[in-house]
Parts: sequence; structure tokens; C-alpha cells
Amino acid sequence: MMRAGRSLAVIAGRYRLEMTRAAFVSEARARRGLDDAHTANAARFLALAEALGGGYVKIGQMIGARPDLVPHAWSSTLGPLQDAAPPVDFEQIRAVVEEDLGGALEERFASFDPEPIAAASIGQVHLATTLDGERVAVKVQRPGIAERIDADLALLEPFLVALSKGAAEEGVQTPDLRPLARHTRLAVMEELDYGLERENMTTVGEGLAAIEGVRVPRALAELSAARVLTSTYEVGEKITAVLDRLAVRRDEGDESASEQLDRVLSRVLQMYMHQVLHLGAFQADPHPGNLLVDGDEVVLLDFGCTGVLGDARRAEYRALLAAIMLDDRVGAARCFEALGFRTKSGSTDTLHAVAEALVRDLRAAIDGRGEWTRPEEILSEVARLSAVASEDPIEVIPDDFILLARVFGTLGGLFVTYRPRTSAMALTL
Repeated sequence: MMRAGRSLAVIAGRYRLEMTRAAFVSEARARRGLDDAHTANAARFLALAEALGGGYVKIGQMIGARPDLVPHAWSSTLGPLQDAAPPVDFEQIRAVVEEDLGGALEERFASFDPEPIAAASIGQVHLATTLDGERVAVKVQRPGIAERIDADLALLEPFLVALSKGAAEEGVQTPDLRPLARHTRLAVMEELDYGLERENMTTVGEGLAAIEGVRVPRALAELSAARVLTSTYEVGEKITAVLDRLAVRRDEGDESASEQLDRVLSRVLQMYMHQVLHLGAFQADPHPGNLLVDGDEVVLLDFGCTGVLGDARRAEYRALLAAIMLDDRVGAARCFEALGFRTKSGSTDTLHAVAEALVRDLRAAIDGRGEWTRPEEILSEVARLSAVASEDPIEVIPDDFILLARVFGTLGGLFVTYRPRTSAMALTL
């Protein structure tokens, strides 16, 4: 705690120094100083997370995966933490399983592989076979991780809040970091709740059962508990590895590869549109490791981060999407207000610009008539949005939209990278 406190204090102090200096130098020099501070502070936090582990690794992973909320230096520097989770000794894993399931490991499973197939900051996954002979994946929480993360978050949250207040006191326009603190705590606490994850897996799995070519693991309640989550073991290969091969074959003139690539991405889009607009519960972490491909089928894994939209919120987001697709600025403005978005001036111009950028490739996928954004267009669009946002920044963004932007930003990246034929992606909402 002492080391963490010192490191976080140094980070906050460096930012306050740059904020003070900004009042006496040119805007360009102040921006360079802030960029340097981002780089140095991100490196300091990475060293802290690697040294202390526990909650700081998890927090660093979440920050590194949120380029929509944090400066680029932070998201890029903390990226390596995604793989920084050495496995726990098997005897500790055995103790957790036996305590939570109430009996010897051999009494609950016919076999249990001591070597994990995946290890993360909160838990690790082992292959096992049930007494009925079913192959399963068993996710086991690291011993003591809940208490350790709770202590780590207790120190991180006031640091972020103080940093945000310090920026305001210095009169420097910076993002409000309080939503990040709140969102981080909620997301991490939810990921620690394996009971909630099991419920989310079941809800989404049942909701997607009618979607052809989509599969979700089935949770086994009788072999699950507070720190143990057992589900069917689903085979498949990481989606980006499959799409890379298909794209090469497509570019060489293989029509069957082109059709398969189109089909896989069409199913990914349909799967997420159904979750968000109809089911109201959606897996909110669609990185390539959580999207597998088995033949033509898409397998969706890991429901530790799941977004939930009530009927009213879902209806408003459907209305907002329809208004943006139809270029109905009056209707979109009403939806922005109802959903809780706010800009500094109260105007919705910045919101319209950002929304248009977010749905540009989504529109191409839905109506089947457009073309995917080219890389040079993305760069010019980022520059344009930065200029618009600096004139009238968005001050309030709903928490549920942060998850939605993360999901559809990731999916949009897949579409733009692999460029399926838009006519093959068209669907009815």
C-alpha cells in the first residue's frame, strides 16, 4: 500500500506540474508536456502493476483495453498486461475447488487437468471431465483475489478523483476521471461475481439459441459456486487467426473463402445486434480471444463483463440508431437528451458528429449498400472529431454507452480490417 501510494502520488504530482506549467507556455508546448507526462506516468503505473500484481494488474488490463477513455500512451503502454498473469500453483486451485464444491476433487470430476489452458489476473481455466463423461472448462478464482482487489481499488479511486479535481482547480480542460473510477470498480466487482457471470452466460446463451451459426457455452450449476464456474468446453480457433487465412485466400481469388469470411462476420454482427437491441444483455468484451470460430460457427466466450439494458433504455437506443441511420437530427437530439448525454454548451452538434462516425461502418453493414472506411479516411475523421470536440466537449456520457462504444468499436475494427462484402452483411434489425 505504501509503494502504491507513493507511485500514484508521483503520477498525480507530474500531472499537476504540467497543469501549472500550461498557464505560462504556449498551447503547443503545453500539449507536448502533457503528452510526455502521459508516457512517463503510464510507464510508472506499468511498473507498479508488474511489481504488485493483484488488483493493479486487473486495473491496468482494463485501462489498457479502453482507448476510448484514456490517452493513447496509457492504452498502448498497458497493453502487455493482458498477458501478465502467471498461473497459480495447482494445489491452491484444488483447495478452492474442494472448498467451494464441498468435497474432494476426485469426487466431483472424473479428471481434472492440473495445467491451465488460460490464466488471467482474476482466475484461470482448467480442462476437466465430469463424472458423466462431459468435457468441461472450469474457471477457478485466484485465492484471496477478491480481498486484494478491493483494497487496491480503495486506493485507486480517490487517486483518480483527486486527479480530476486537481485538473479543474488548475483551470485545465481534461477528461473527468470519476466515471472511469466508478466504471472500473463496478466492472471489476462484477467480474469477481461468478454467480452473476453464470446467470449472464445462461441468459445470453438462451437468447442466442435461435441465431443460426452461433454458440455459447452452457453453464453447469451443480459444478459451480462463488469462486468456481464450470461450463461446457467449446472448441474453436481465435477469430482473427481464421479471418487472416480466409482473407489471404479471398485475395487470391478463392470465392469459397470469401463467402466464409462474409458469413462469419455477418453472424458476429447479427449476434451482437440481437443481444443489444432485442435481448437487452450483451457480452461487452468481444476481443479476439473471446470470439472463436468452429467451421462456420461463431463461439462467444467469457461473460464476466456483460452489459444490461432495460426495456426503456433499449427502446431509446433503438430509436437513436434509427434516427441516425435516417439522418433525423431532431429525433436524434431528443434521444441524446433522454439517454443522458450532455455537452458543455448543451448543443448536440458534437454528439451528432461522434455518433455519425460510430455508425458509419455499422450503416454499411446493415443496409448492405455502403463501403468500408479506408485507413486514410479514419485518420481524417479522427482529426475532424478532435476539432469538433475541442470546441464543445462532451461532458456526460452514460455508463451503458461506454460499453456499447467498446463493443461496436471493436466490431467495426473487424469489419474495416477484413472488409467483407457489405451486401453479405445486410440484416433486419
